Amino acid sequence: MTQSEAILVTLGLELPIAAFLVTRLSWAPGRLRFVVAASLAASALTHPMLWMVDPVLTPTIPSRGLRVGLLEALIVLVEAGVYRLGTGLSPRRSVVVSCVANAASLGAGLLIYALATPP
Repeated sequence: MTQSEAILVTLGLELPIAAFLVTRLSWAPGRLRFVVAASLAASALTHPMLWMVDPVLTPTIPSRGLRVGLLEALIVLVEAGVYRLGTGLSPRRSVVVSCVANAASLGAGLLIYALATPP
């Protein structure tokens, strides 16, 4: 998967998930546009970081699973901060939104990667 394809998958999943969670749970009434903006900003910030940092870490952390886990944990924290600043959500709710949205896009990415890789 190219970086362009990956960002489309990320945005296509994370943005609606964040919007759904925040509106469905009434965590930020009347702030949907801020949630959308925060989701876009969070992905625009962290997605390129992931693609740049992963190859640099490969010689240091050869285990792909460990690398992905560490990078995703960092991304969740950074994006939670963006949600917190951009929407006024509590720190806990910001982490929940970030975790759920990132779990979905990570899962989709791993599934696409698994289906595209020959056995």
